[in-house]
Amino acid sequence: PEDKAAEVYQLLHDEHQVPHIARVHADSLFVFSFRIHNERTNSLLGSLQRAGVGRHFGYVDILPIETSIPMTRPPDRKHKSFFRRSYGVSERVTVEAIYSGIAQNNNLSFDFLTLLIVASIISAAGLATNNPVVVVASMLVSPLMGPILAFSLGGLINDWAMVGKGLLNEGIALSICVVIGFIVAFIFLPFGEFLEWPTNEMSSRGVPETLLYGLLVASPSGIGVALSLTSSTVTCLIGVAISASLLPPAVNTGMAFNYALFGPLVHGRDKVSLTGMLIISGISFSL
Repeated sequence: PEDKAAEVYQLLHDEHQVPHIARVHADSLFVFSFRIHNERTNSLLGSLQRAGVGRHFGYVDILPIETSIPMTRPPDRKHKSFFRRSYGVSERVTVEAIYSGIAQNNNLSFDFLTLLIVASIISAAGLATNNPVVVVASMLVSPLMGPILAFSLGGLINDWAMVGKGLLNEGIALSICVVIGFIVAFIFLPFGEFLEWPTNEMSSRGVPETLLYGLLVASPSGIGVALSLTSSTVTCLIGVAISASLLPPAVNTGMAFNYALFGPLVHGRDKVSLTGMLIISGISFSL
């Protein structure tokens, strides 16, 4: 609105020294357009919100720029520490951008379900043939990280609708993984003795100590997720997804349960341990 235009312009020009501010005036509406370096985004956005922009009046649109000539410059620092200069601590994504990205990935869309089914089949093949490379490949395809992030962020900002949706979507997705593992196991069931089921990839996810290892991995993985999201470091996020993936244990649950039920019928009770396979299935589900 017109009565706030001067206040907002003064905040941009005088307090934050934003150069080359373009102002468009139409009726009682003012539009300010300008470019700033990514390092200054959070600071400036916070000042605008404290002034009421985007909350009590007006709105803020943040548009990424692929390149710019001349290039925008970061804020000058007379005493810039080596750590900040080398590792870019302040170059972070805005909270709004993080929320938008996580909310978008917290939907059981066609793409999500397709990737989930494909990743589950790949994981089942790797578990059945004792191929760790294939299992890791399934982790890269797995979309299960989306609902987990939604649950975590929702709890942090008290958005209980996001928390509930994240829990529901994660529960549905894990159930699909278990069912696919159960179904795919029928394909490999006749070859269970030849493949020496349970393979090492299957049995290693059914050892009680694995629960402790998972707990030890969870904490550093959480730190990695936070750094990946706030700095948009996709490579780091992929590494975290590999270390904390829930998909292979869920698929392993269905496969082990299938072999516990039908393995003795196909290969004989003396060659298939019903109790052992149920233990593997139960511990895998706990992961």
